[in-house]
Formats: sequence, structure tokens, C-alpha cells
Amino acid sequence: MLCGVTALSVYGVPLMDWPREVHLRSGLRNGRGRQPTPFFPIHGLPPLKPSDVNRALADEQLLSGELSIPAISLEVPGVRLEDGGAVSVQVEPLPHVLVDTLPRLPRQEAVMVLDAVMAGNYVYGVRVGEEALDRAEEFLVRGLAEVWRRLRQFGDRRSESPGESRCRVLFDELGFEPPELQQVIHLPRIGSVRVDFWWDGVICEFDGMVKYTRGLTGQPAEETVRQEKLREDALRMLDYQVVRLTWADLDDLQVLGQKLIRAGVPHRAFQRFTAVA
Repeated sequence: MLCGVTALSVYGVPLMDWPREVHLRSGLRNGRGRQPTPFFPIHGLPPLKPSDVNRALADEQLLSGELSIPAISLEVPGVRLEDGGAVSVQVEPLPHVLVDTLPRLPRQEAVMVLDAVMAGNYVYGVRVGEEALDRAEEFLVRGLAEVWRRLRQFGDRRSESPGESRCRVLFDELGFEPPELQQVIHLPRIGSVRVDFWWDGVICEFDGMVKYTRGLTGQPAEETVRQEKLREDALRMLDYQVVRLTWADLDDLQVLGQKLIRAGVPHRAFQRFTAVA
């Protein structure tokens, strides 16, 4: 059955890149293997199977404490055979895939996946809960336990996009204090708004550009831009420092760090220095 990053791609979670190989679980516990990736013509999303998905995500019967990994039959999202038929595969339950795979991934990608599945922000939209993760940890390889523990502690279902998850990892790795997520602020004549990241007096918004698409907002891009401008002006009138980040900023750590420092985002090194002084 499919495991690893291949299984994550079948569940439709956000990944940094499409897997180049097919990852398979052998008959032995924790036995893993890889095969070259097959290619199928794509003819749109196949019908989803909510019953199978719910079983794979949270069903208590799947992770009952027995040291065997059950297989779930799922249709591969976005993949069709040449005759139009759906491609069904045997895949590990998602909680087990997370515990076994995320500690092996780069930290940014691992947090992106964990945030998304905890919030239900992926193809199947079913939240993976704490109890399901607890049960899946029975299968955890000993050498991955500490990495998984740190990842799970860092994961946050309040991250609303892969970009926001990457931001959180980079803030931490660059030494900045952790922000509050989805802080609600009341703006005169506008009302209550939520900001992506909040430090005392400093606001950071991640701009993934998707919100400027009419199909998602239901209004012209010009109107979305205008509303964003009014909102940002109102925040600045209340003396908030506002910094906006894009995908390009996340690929240039020097630019990212400079933007955050200029905006006044608190840094752990500075906090330690002032505490000693």
C-alpha cells in the first residue's frame, strides 16, 4: 500500500513538490520501498468517497493498538485512466502517514502539511484530531520520536494557508518571537478584521495573491485591492506597523529578516539583550 509523501499526495495535502517516486509499504512493519512514479492522464477530480476518507482520518477502529497498519481504498484526486476510469489505490490511514512521514520532511513542508490537516484545509477537508494522532504514535519509529514531538508542538490549526505556515517556520528559524495568529482588531467605519500575524503594535499579512481572484472572492480584483488598501490605511491610522509578505519574500531570508526588523517585530536575541541590560 502507498505510504510516505505519495500517500500525502493522494490525500491532497499541500506539498512543496510533487513526489518523484511512488512510496510503498512492504509486508513487514515499518518496511518501506520506492518505485518510479507512474503517469496517468488527468481529466478532472474524481468523485470523493467521504466514508472512506472519514475512516482513514479519524475512525477509532483503525488504530486500535494492534501493531498492524490497515489499508484504505481511495480514489486518487485529479487522476483518471485513458478510458476515463478513476484510479483507486490502497493507502495508509492519514494519521499514520503524518507520524511516519513528517519527521522525514524539511521542516517548512512538514509544518505546512500538519497545519493543513489539523485545520481541514486540504482536498478532503476532514480535520485530523489530537486523539487520532495519539493513536498513530503507537506506530512511531523510535528515531523519529523527538522530531515528531517538536513538529506536533509547533503545529497550529489557526494557520489558514501554506504560506502562513511557512512564515511561522521562518519567523522561528530567524529568531523572531512567535506571533499571535488570526488576531481580531476593530477598525472605525470598517468593523472587526482578522490579521494573519500579530505582535504588540506590529501586524504582518501574508499575501498569496489568491484572494485577488474573482472566482474566490466573488468580486472584481480592483474592488478587493481597494478594500485591502482601506483596511491597511485604517490600521496605520491606529499607529500599527504593517508589513506585507509574498511568496518571493519567503525565498529570500535576508529580505524577509530586514522587513520584519524594520517593522519592529520583536527578536529573541534583542529580548535577551534588553533583559540582561
